[in-house]
Amino acid sequence: MDHWIVVIISLAAADSTMISLSWLLYAMTLYLEAQRTGQDEVDRVVGRGRVPDFGDMEDPVYVQALIKEILRWQPAGPLGFPHHLMEDDWYEGYLIPKGTTCIANYFCPSMRSTAIAKCMAPMQMNSVQRGLSSIIRWEAPNSD
Repeated sequence: MDHWIVVIISLAAADSTMISLSWLLYAMTLYLEAQRTGQDEVDRVVGRGRVPDFGDMEDPVYVQALIKEILRWQPAGPLGFPHHLMEDDWYEGYLIPKGTTCIANYFCPSMRSTAIAKCMAPMQMNSVQRGLSSIIRWEAPNSD
């Protein structure tokens, strides 16, 4: 029976990895400058003669930021685990009765305004320098 748990976990990990890689490939076809910058960084850190390994993890700051941005922009699992309310609750003027099953939406908060970035949408990709690292953000087009 324990081997089935390993199979289920492996399949879940493979699926979420495939989804994230698919979004990365899609983004790189849309934003060629980001792809070139990432490729230049990989070439600088690793070179063309070998495959990257875990020893190279600290150096490609732009690529790390790019991967984190893909995971934020299009999370593989945008919804959280279901929670069962044990008592009545009020949220922004709405009653949520006891016994209701609530599922957190992780996708929506990642698209809201923060102190660092404006409301984000997959329309335009900008590279923003912050300290020593490059942070990638998807920015909604200016409607002005």
